[in-house]
Amino acid sequence: MKRPLLLTLSALSVVALTTLQSYKNGPAENNTQATGAPGSSANKCTSCHGGGSFGAVTVDFSMISDSGIAVTEYTPGATYTLNARVNNASGTPAGYGLQAVALKDSDNNNAGDFTNPSANAQIMTLSGRKYFEHNNTSTTNEFTCEWTAPAAASGAVTFYFGANAVNGNNATNGDNAVLTDVTFQEAVGDEPDGIFDIAFEKLSVFPNPAQDVITIEGISSRTSIEIYSLSGAKVSETVSDNGKVNIANLPSGLYLIKGENRIARILKL
Repeated sequence: MKRPLLLTLSALSVVALTTLQSYKNGPAENNTQATGAPGSSANKCTSCHGGGSFGAVTVDFSMISDSGIAVTEYTPGATYTLNARVNNASGTPAGYGLQAVALKDSDNNNAGDFTNPSANAQIMTLSGRKYFEHNNTSTTNEFTCEWTAPAAASGAVTFYFGANAVNGNNATNGDNAVLTDVTFQEAVGDEPDGIFDIAFEKLSVFPNPAQDVITIEGISSRTSIEIYSLSGAKVSETVSDNGKVNIANLPSGLYLIKGENRIARILKL
């Protein structure tokens, strides 16, 4: 399932200990992991760059399918266009910087592959991770590349981003920077192949995504409900209360719900 997404993210700086001039050709190019991702170096631009007059720095980030639709989850092996636009609330920066890395939530290892960067960006490999980052102080605030999603069963992938707006004085003062990330779930098919031996009709469930209680339409008031992980393991079995099922105790993630020989996929927040 694909849904439009335009996420406005608090941005993080791509430069770390010294000046933008020092890392203007990219942090990874200078052996620095500046995104604040798990397992990265402690060098973060937010500890150095500040005091600027550009206001809050944000990033509008979208992942676009080959059909031109912004998505909220990825299909294993598919290639997407990533678009990151660095924004600032006030003033006119002399330039912008960006760094991004994609990691699997399950083990924080590299997820997928960045390719085909825009003219103001480059792809670098550092400590087994691929980085998409600026290749010089960019006068434009938009950065793009392609990303090929990892293989099936990789699970959720988090993109850790960094960006800053700089005044171009070749020092760390007078700039604005911050850290952020966004997670994409792995898409699964409408039918739970490998979990059930037969195809079931679909249940209608709302809200979806949900945090605490879901309502299943069109079932008996007291219906046996089974909940499965995407690996096929049954994680819960309960009885609906007038169509309502409490999922508050489930860890966040994607699940399949089965009742009266019908199924639905839900996202637990």
